[in-house]
Amino acid sequence: MDRADKPRRGSYFLAAQHQLRQPLNALSLLIGELRQAADGRDREAIVDDMRYALDLSNAWLDSLADLEKAEEGLLRLQPQDLPLNQIFARLRDEFLPHFSHLGLDFRVVPTRAVVRADPVALRRLLSLLLDNAAKFTRDGKILLGCRRRRNKLRIEVWDTGLGIPESERQKIFEEFHQIDNPARERQRGIGLGLSIVRRLANILGHEIFLHSVRGQGSVFAVELDLTGKSIDLSQRGSGRSPAGMRENATVLVLDDDLQVRKGMVRALESWGCRVKAAEDYATAAKVVSEMPAGVDLIVADYRLPNGCNGVRAVGRLRMLAGRMVPVLIVTADQGEEEMREITEQGFPTLQKPVDPDALALAVTGLLEGFADRGLKETGD
Repeated sequence: MDRADKPRRGSYFLAAQHQLRQPLNALSLLIGELRQAADGRDREAIVDDMRYALDLSNAWLDSLADLEKAEEGLLRLQPQDLPLNQIFARLRDEFLPHFSHLGLDFRVVPTRAVVRADPVALRRLLSLLLDNAAKFTRDGKILLGCRRRRNKLRIEVWDTGLGIPESERQKIFEEFHQIDNPARERQRGIGLGLSIVRRLANILGHEIFLHSVRGQGSVFAVELDLTGKSIDLSQRGSGRSPAGMRENATVLVLDDDLQVRKGMVRALESWGCRVKAAEDYATAAKVVSEMPAGVDLIVADYRLPNGCNGVRAVGRLRMLAGRMVPVLIVTADQGEEEMREITEQGFPTLQKPVDPDALALAVTGLLEGFADRGLKETGD
């Protein structure tokens, strides 16, 4: 990475403050509207907009955190064989209400493809591309789809927006650079989204492609490795569990915050998991000791009471269980020492506030990976 390509930490920090104030301000106004809404349809539309604003805030925070961890060598990716339609379906649910509110026709083309990728990071990258498309498409269409190129799959985000002149196509990936926004309209951001897309793509080892016609629109694309596998789109889940989620899995949630535990338990149970919750290590150890069949996954906060932390706690719990139970650490910590401890143990991590879709993807991948490993070990 040359000098010009190095992130400017102070600039990113200040930019993030401005960028995050937009959806947070929207949330504040929407809460006021929600109190006044008399019609059920109005409330539903407002809730959709609130969810979009919150999702966008989380995407920005997570992206900036990833960039910081990458600089410090603390970013640990979790590539897996990923049915791409899982990501597509969640992005459709996330963006469709907001795009419809803006008067945009948003279409997602289903795919059978299975790619090799980190699911959380890939979804984050595509979210930023979709958000960028909406900022510069005043009317018309946005499309998310993909096409095969030999052993690669190119995921594409199309829009019918302003288009990008030839002279600007490298500059738009620079920090704070914008096209046709001399007044710096806040609703169109501040020109940081595509620079984060580029850096995320570099971290993930993916290449970003751009084709645009001025006045007709643009297509941004990212290329991934295919696995040679595919899924049957005619097979649909129960409608309750995320695609690929193994129902009846036993999950232990370890978190000292009551509201966080409640939210985590509700989400996991709604996906068909059996959930045990504990507020500290002693309670969690009792749960593991009393469960002959053991647990299939441990989701633990990093900060725990009584001088313990999630990394040390799950290590002891694995010893009690007598097997390498998969672990997911959730944390609000950004400190170098804390992140290094998590990374050195090889534990996947989600930052608080935890996005439900990111949680579903992480849990699905960990349960699926553990099941596959178990089959190989038993020879079945």
